Amino acid sequence: MNHYYHIMSKDSRENECGPDYFGYWKHLFLDLLSPNGGALLPLKESDTEPAAGTCSVGGNGSVSYFSEALGKGLSELKKEKLNLILKQSISCLNNEADEMLDNISAAFQLEADLRGKELLGCYASASKEDLSVHSGHRKRKAPSSPMSSYPDNHTLQTAKQVYDAIQALQGSGEIGHEAVEKYLNEMLLKLGKIEVDLEDFLNVLVSKCRPMTIAEKRRLGRLVQKLPSKAVDRLAEIIKDRNPATNQNSDTIQVDFEELDDVTLWRLHFYVENVAKANRLHT
Repeated sequence: MNHYYHIMSKDSRENECGPDYFGYWKHLFLDLLSPNGGALLPLKESDTEPAAGTCSVGGNGSVSYFSEALGKGLSELKKEKLNLILKQSISCLNNEADEMLDNISAAFQLEADLRGKELLGCYASASKEDLSVHSGHRKRKAPSSPMSSYPDNHTLQTAKQVYDAIQALQGSGEIGHEAVEKYLNEMLLKLGKIEVDLEDFLNVLVSKCRPMTIAEKRRLGRLVQKLPSKAVDRLAEIIKDRNPATNQNSDTIQVDFEELDDVTLWRLHFYVENVAKANRLHT
């Protein structure tokens, strides 16, 4: 069995944006679809079961719309490996996104703690006459530490990591609002980069899909017409991002599905499919 070890260069390891997960999975995917590819990823029997919510390839030979979009002509072994790559990449990227959101939530909680501490300081420095107008208010107790308001161990550990990262930005002295704001701005920049990298990753994936048939294009157009209004904005984003010549300032887009390129068409198809699945889950 061949084993693949992903070795990052020194520059990659020191990248302030962290490991290049998108580059890693994109490399595995493109290698698998190359003529002599598929040797980089060891396949375990337990990993061959398709996971719910992942893109399944292949098919049972039946003729249907949008069948075998990705993986047509691959051997069964390569189809299994392709499913594994898609399954593991989704899990990895979901974990990365969850970690980012946890860090941002912890930073906002720390900001709230700072504001609460300042408010208590204002009350402490006020005169008795000033406080008499608030006599009906219950006195608030200050948190014993910046970490006292987190409900579970995972959230506490995340808060500690975020606290240390913000303290490093602050330098000496107590953490202030400026350091928290700087940390949040860095997180927003990272989220922006993740969004760009994700779009590129998805475009690479669907670029390997087979050409969409005329009948499928027409069916896709009919399915788009059935989308709920709240889902149309994202659909418009996909079309505009893939077609810069589209009028970016217009509230409406005229789309000829038979003229769109296959990457855009398959991006739209998978988006429409996910919206339909989500609606079924909530009905």
